[in-house]
Amino acid sequence: MKYALLNIKRISAPVVLLASVLAFCGCISDSESPCDVENVREVTMNFRLAIQREAAKKTRAVIEGHEPGTAAENAVDLQSLKLLLLTQGGVILQDISDIAKKQNDPEADNYSSYIIKATFKEPYFDYSALGGDVKFNIMVLANWPQDALKTVAEKISALEIENAHPLYVMPAGGQGLVPSVSEDGSVGTGIPMYGFKDFTVSQSALLESTEAEPYDLKDDINLLRSVAKLEVADDISGKDAAGFPRVTSVSVNTSSYNSSALLIPENFRDNEQVTVPSIPSDPAPTSEALLLQTSSGSKAYYGYCYLPETSTGLSLTVEIENYAQGGSSHYVGEPQKASYTVRLTPDQKVWGDYFLRNHIYRLNIKSAGSALSLSYMVCPWDEQESGDISFD
Repeated sequence: MKYALLNIKRISAPVVLLASVLAFCGCISDSESPCDVENVREVTMNFRLAIQREAAKKTRAVIEGHEPGTAAENAVDLQSLKLLLLTQGGVILQDISDIAKKQNDPEADNYSSYIIKATFKEPYFDYSALGGDVKFNIMVLANWPQDALKTVAEKISALEIENAHPLYVMPAGGQGLVPSVSEDGSVGTGIPMYGFKDFTVSQSALLESTEAEPYDLKDDINLLRSVAKLEVADDISGKDAAGFPRVTSVSVNTSSYNSSALLIPENFRDNEQVTVPSIPSDPAPTSEALLLQTSSGSKAYYGYCYLPETSTGLSLTVEIENYAQGGSSHYVGEPQKASYTVRLTPDQKVWGDYFLRNHIYRLNIKSAGSALSLSYMVCPWDEQESGDISFD
C-alpha cells in the first residue's frame, strides 16, 4: 500500500513503522508494559526556518562576504510549504505541514526567517530514545512547483525523494522567474528552496512539552535557493547631467543557459553553500532569449535574472544608448545606440565553470567604447572581487 505525501498526515509505510516501533520497545529495559501506540503522548515543538544566515539580531549586521536577499527572494509561500518529519535513518514519519502554525519571524528583516510551531503525536518519540535522546530529521520543501510536489508525493523516505530528481522548470516566454511578495506576506511566485536538518533532543524534555510550553529546537533549518542570480549594473563614469551614456537593456542570448534545475542538490549539507553544480540529466538548454528584469528605483540601469545551475559560458547582449560606435560621445541631437555581445567562456575563469545555486554573480559595466569594460564579483546570496575585464 502506498501513501500520498500531499493528502494524509502519516505517510510512512505501516510495515516499516511497525518494525521500528517493535525495535524501539525491545530497547526499553525498564518498562514491563508492551508498546501502547494508542496512548502516545502529544508534543509541541518550535523551530525556525532561516533563508539567510544572519548576525546576532541585536547588531543587525550583514555577515561579511554574504549578500542579503530581497524580500521577494526570501519569501516562502506558507500555503504550499511542506514540512516532513523523518526518522534518524530518513524514513518519513509524518507530513506536519497542515498541523503546523507558520508565520513570518517579526524580528527578522525581509522575510529572512519563519517561525514554525507544531503540536502532534508521534510514536517514534516514545520508543526511539537511546541514552535519553531522540534523533530525527526535518525536511523542508519551500516554493516548490506543483509538478515537483507530485513527483515526490508517494515517496516514503528522504532517499526516495532525492532519487526522484524533482525539477524546477523556468517559465516560457523569455521573462524568466519573477519572484514577488505582497505587503501582507502572501507570495505570488517564490524562489524554490530546500532544507534538511538532523536534530538530537532530550526525550524527557520533548515529551514534557505542551502547547503553552513548547520544546524549542535551538538550531535553525537553513533553506538553500535552487537557482543562481545574475546581476548587471551600469557603472559607466563620465555621464552628463542627463545620465548619458547609459545602459538601456541586457539579455541572455538563446542556447547559452539551462532552463531546468534540480530542486535538491547532490550531497546537500545543512548551512553549507554548494561548491559543485547539480545538473539534471536533461538540463533543457533554452531556445529563448532572457531579458533581464530591471529595478524601477535605480537611477542607472540595474538588471537581474535568476538562472538554473548552468555553464558560465553565457552570451549576453548589452544595449548602450548615446554612445556611438568608435567611442565618440554624443551629448546633443538624437540618442545613438550601440549593441555589444558579451561572451563569457569557462576557460576565462571569471566565475569558474558553472553558476552555482544560491550565489549572486555581478557584472559592473565600467565604460563603453569600441569594447565594453566590466568588473565582476561573486558571493553567496563569499565575496570575491577581481580587476577589470574587457569584451569586444
